[in-house]
Amino acid sequence: AKMSSDAAQHIVGKALSGVSFLASAQLLSRALTFILNVALTRHLDDASTLGVASVQLYLLYTIVLTLSREGVRRTCLRVGAPSGTASGNADRANGSARTRSSMVNLTWIVVMGGLVLTTVFSWWFVAYADVDALGTVSLDEYVDSILLIGVALVVELLSEPMFVAAQGQLQYGVRSFIEGAAVLGRCLVTVFAVVGLGLRLQAFALGYIAYSVILLGCYFAFFVRQVGDGKENEYGVWTLTSMRDLLPGNGLRITDGGISTVAVSMSFQQIWKLILAEGEKMVMVMLKMEASDLAVYALVFNLGSLVARFVFQPIEETAFAVFGKLNDIAGKMDSQNKDHHLSVGALVGTLCKTMCIIGLTFVTFGPSYSHLLLHLLYGNKWSNQTDAPRALGVYCVYVLIIAVNGITEAFVHAIGDKKSLQDFNAWLFLFSLIYLGAAAVLLPFRAVGLILANCINMGMRILFSTNFILKWEDPVSKQRVDSIRQLCPSLQTLFAFSSSAVAVSVSETTVYHAFASWPRAGAHVAIGAVALVSTFAFLVFVSEKKYVANLRDLRRALAGKSG
Repeated sequence: AKMSSDAAQHIVGKALSGVSFLASAQLLSRALTFILNVALTRHLDDASTLGVASVQLYLLYTIVLTLSREGVRRTCLRVGAPSGTASGNADRANGSARTRSSMVNLTWIVVMGGLVLTTVFSWWFVAYADVDALGTVSLDEYVDSILLIGVALVVELLSEPMFVAAQGQLQYGVRSFIEGAAVLGRCLVTVFAVVGLGLRLQAFALGYIAYSVILLGCYFAFFVRQVGDGKENEYGVWTLTSMRDLLPGNGLRITDGGISTVAVSMSFQQIWKLILAEGEKMVMVMLKMEASDLAVYALVFNLGSLVARFVFQPIEETAFAVFGKLNDIAGKMDSQNKDHHLSVGALVGTLCKTMCIIGLTFVTFGPSYSHLLLHLLYGNKWSNQTDAPRALGVYCVYVLIIAVNGITEAFVHAIGDKKSLQDFNAWLFLFSLIYLGAAAVLLPFRAVGLILANCINMGMRILFSTNFILKWEDPVSKQRVDSIRQLCPSLQTLFAFSSSAVAVSVSETTVYHAFASWPRAGAHVAIGAVALVSTFAFLVFVSEKKYVANLRDLRRALAGKSG
């Protein structure tokens, strides 16, 4: 029992430590990308270039990498966790070598499969390009950029065996540094190509090449140094003796049959996840949406997704790890340790409320300040001559929905048994069809319509996940989440946010008045600041006192387990 408790402390601590490294990489990546987008959007008078770069080029890059490697990555990480010892008997060492060989061969199958996918999808994006939909982007410029993206994909795929090895060794710091350097290189190359060389769409493609080259070079340099230091390391399956350990062998045979089975299953799951994540871009390309409308969509999603990707994603990854491990350990605890048990049910309730409050903050204040934000960042053209302010305001509602969905789905993936996950995948298929249909129907409303389609999709997924949570029973305390109210803020809290929303909305129309002047904009911001502080003071001292106490207890528990 004590070992189980110690294991829980170690797992939570490891998860929190790992996510801090990943969060730092996310912060650097998103911040640099955001600065790049702002600078280039202000510099480029042509909205079509931004639209094509953010949709067609990004979509080609994402489709190939997701389909070729994501399922295999998850498979290798399940098997490749460090064992905690490098010494072991000969049989164990031989078994580790065979397992590593199978996973390395699997990553090289990814490389070859990625080459095929790169060729096929590059051809499709060129063959079915619509000259009118490209706007001011010439066909030659578009074709050159697609070919450059293909080169970037090939180079990045070559780093896959080394990436999987680094993840198997839990080299979070190394990954953070390398990805940060690659993002910085991409930003610098893109800006230089636009400002210094006068390129447009090709500049974004050259940025992708810079990213992939730096990624490959840094991983190669790291492992050359690691295997050459002559020191014994403790990476279990991923203990490397030379760089040859990362080369394919045995005719690319997978001697561990279980690995290939899991890889195939997870790769198929990535198809539906890709559709759900990037389906609206696919619809826009297939229905030949104009490049200028793509630019509005890209600007709003790039700006709005900063919080979703930086704040929410690390929380979701940590929640997934903690939910699953604590639930597994709880099932092995005896009655004497129940009093020291960190309830998974209490954890999911607290996290859901936290995400709801964060999301409600965006719903309350986002629509009334979207015009001001766009005006300050991108200028009068985007704030007054496009539909971007309204689209960004609607996106704030989407932020609330994805915040809640991230936690509820993490719970299902971490706690659910095989049948539950199969049911979820089946429903996910249905949701994807409904989502694509909604995106096609709502496409005439342009960016706003696509955001609403995403809201419908995520809403359906929340319904499934919430139903699972309400039926789940804690294996130790036998407690259940009996009501949806345990996952949501109180009615008093909702009233407080609603009152603030009315106040800032009135301020937008009567005080701010579409950036009539700097003093008016300043007064509008001051009103919002007062409303924000008042709302959270009401939450802390009146409507959510119990939640605040639970949050403090949770922080102390996690701090104790990570210490």
